[in-house]
Amino acid sequence: MKRHAFLVVALSLVCALTACSVGGASARDGADEQAALSMANPWSSAESGEEAGKGAFDDVFAVPEDLALGDTEWKAPKFSYMDGIAEANYDGGAVEAWVRKGSGVSGSELHGVYSEFEVSWTTDVDGVQVSCSGHEEGVANLLEWNVGNYGYTAYVIGLGGDNYGVDVADIPGLVGSIK
Repeated sequence: MKRHAFLVVALSLVCALTACSVGGASARDGADEQAALSMANPWSSAESGEEAGKGAFDDVFAVPEDLALGDTEWKAPKFSYMDGIAEANYDGGAVEAWVRKGSGVSGSELHGVYSEFEVSWTTDVDGVQVSCSGHEEGVANLLEWNVGNYGYTAYVIGLGGDNYGVDVADIPGLVGSIK
């Protein structure tokens, strides 16, 4: 009888400890999840580049309606903005392509790309120095430049393992078309 009572007490203790540790982790995980879910999305949708520019920094944001790079052409970008940044996102299926303009931000704060690139170079486009980074010579995946008080960035990359970017010959047209 003592042995039976001891086993019942021991099993009860194990069950209680297990329930406490699982319950504690679950409650903690739930709190972290709730905090993540309650964070506001800083991006707002816009119907046009003009609306995105007004919402981001009360100025012009102009990009080409049709964007042609190499053999790919995108039409009708989707616009969004947050405080200080306007974005045009071109849906290219297996290719991600977007352009951003920022006021008071530049570099990684503007583009948010933290990938390592194998090559980088600088090119001059009508007196504007454009920093280019890519995974192969002559193909830029990330472009960055500044004009006046604004920083600009363009990011083009193939999804699914293909390297797709902006050929050197297309850089002046792309940079010159964004205001």
